[in-house]
Amino acid sequence: QESLFSFWQVIVFLCNSVAFMFSGVLCVLMIIDGWAVSYSMWDVAMIPVLFIILNILRGLGVLVLSPIMRRTGYGLEWRHGLVVSYSGLRGAVTLVMALMAHYILREAPIPFSLYLNVVPRISLWSSGLVFLSLVVNGTTIATLCTILGLSKAPRAQE
Repeated sequence: QESLFSFWQVIVFLCNSVAFMFSGVLCVLMIIDGWAVSYSMWDVAMIPVLFIILNILRGLGVLVLSPIMRRTGYGLEWRHGLVVSYSGLRGAVTLVMALMAHYILREAPIPFSLYLNVVPRISLWSSGLVFLSLVVNGTTIATLCTILGLSKAPRAQE
């Protein structure tokens, strides 16, 4: 049972790594391609603003859904909700969705000028958000768990 679980953990890790590497390289290529055409300093300055808005919205989502989670027996206390909202989904999924938007909008019946204004920004902002979430949230989540007292083993395990 344990060896099968370990096997699937390795497979999931490899698939996530391949998706992250592939989507990251493609997003960087799209950013480089769009840099000469349509980016401004405003677009780059929006990345930290969007990062803050994203974290606030994620926290509001957890806050709104926490009563439902408590009533269904999940028992989400505020410390766990804070960690869930702070650590949220990021990485390969975000980059793959940016790539999907790129290819879907390319085939959509929209004016080409609109395509040139929207798609490069999606790539830049999603890549920037992934980078900030990995660098900021990824490096500080252990400290947050320690401050909230979630890094200690439960009394039943001691």
